[in-house]
Amino acid sequence: MNQKYEFVTVETLKFVKIDKDLFLIDTGSPYSFFKKNEIEIDGVIYKSSGFNEIIKDRMEKLSQIAKDKLNDDISGLIGLDVILKNGLTIRIKEGYVSFSFEAIETNSCFDYTVKTIKEQNYIIFNDIDVLGMIKEGSHPFILDTGACVSIFRQNICTHAQYAYRREYYYPSLGRTLSGDFMFFTLTQKSQLKVVAGANMDNDLKNQFDFLGVDGELCFNDFEYDILSIDIKNKQILWK
Repeated sequence: MNQKYEFVTVETLKFVKIDKDLFLIDTGSPYSFFKKNEIEIDGVIYKSSGFNEIIKDRMEKLSQIAKDKLNDDISGLIGLDVILKNGLTIRIKEGYVSFSFEAIETNSCFDYTVKTIKEQNYIIFNDIDVLGMIKEGSHPFILDTGACVSIFRQNICTHAQYAYRREYYYPSLGRTLSGDFMFFTLTQKSQLKVVAGANMDNDLKNQFDFLGVDGELCFNDFEYDILSIDIKNKQILWK
């Protein structure tokens, strides 16, 4: 039976508490990392990835950034190796996360594909129509819930409506970036209002090139009380 785990949100980052330990929910990471080397979820033992030192360093930096807002140290992250086994559901009002898909009645959904690159899996939204840019058209985006903001390639942000400029910490790069943020409307099966930053960082550009995407979406742009990842039908639903 799927358990309900405490959901913790700190500003724009989403965490789940498992056995009193705090883990970042990170669909942008193909692998999970645990300080304890392994954890148990719904009676199944999951082992930490082989990228311990790299991810450990980034988690420690993230802990320092968020230490004034967290009551606990970050014990690691839950990546797609765990999430793609059974799905994921977040219920904000009830305050819990379950590692399963829960059917919800809603018209708000996006289709996704699982893209495998060098034996690493990523959730990709294909054929997203982007309104609000100089050249409207269809674009692919990665779902990265470990990111605190949504980021698009700079060239697709040209002449979009300006929102604001801000600094933000980018966990996968382990440093703070800054950029201009714009208003967009994304359309696939449903419509999604997004405020996304224009990427001006070369390392992030290389990451987008590697993934073959035009940007990344985090959970923060999905306005929801309930959000669920359906691994069977490859959809994300929210309401």
